[in-house]
Order: sequence, then C-alpha cells, then structure tokens
Amino acid sequence: GGCSDTATVIIMEDPCASVGEQTSTTVQIFPNPNNGTFMVKGLENNTTIEVVDINGKLIYQEVSKGTQMNVALPQVTSGVYYLTTYLNGIPQRFRITLM
Repeated sequence: GGCSDTATVIIMEDPCASVGEQTSTTVQIFPNPNNGTFMVKGLENNTTIEVVDINGKLIYQEVSKGTQMNVALPQVTSGVYYLTTYLNGIPQRFRITLM
C-alpha cells in the first residue's frame, strides 16, 4: 500500500545540566516502511546502531561517524525489525518495517 511513517524519539537529558552540557537528540528513520535501505538522522558522532530481526538476531551493526548515516541491510526479507541506537550506553529502540 501507500502507507508511510516516520519514527521519531526525543531524548532530553539531565534538566540540571548547564546550557553547555544539556543535549537533546531527535533520531529519525526514513523512509519507514522501506526495502532495507534507509537513512538515520539526528545521531551524535560515535553512536552505535544495531538492527535485529523479530527473533533478536543481529542483522547489522555500525558506529556513526556523524549526525546521519545511510543503512543498507544485507539480504533481508520483509517484516518487522528493530533498530537500536546506543549513545553513552543509553539505548533507544525504533521499530522499522521492511516491505
């Protein structure tokens, strides 16, 4: 079908941090649904990205070298997958659908 969606999570850290320390990260994955090739935006440098299938099997892992990266999943079938970002050990999980 013609359905399309974008997953967005906003992370606010330590409200007591000084202005220089406080960070706000908005991670976006698009397109979602996709065919196994998509872009992740709103990353911090050195964010670890992992994609697992519905059974938890690791499909893809890479460390970002900037604020965005293109992901091309190898030999995947359609279905639901989960992308997790790890920044400073803090995980954020996103659901992605492959058509």
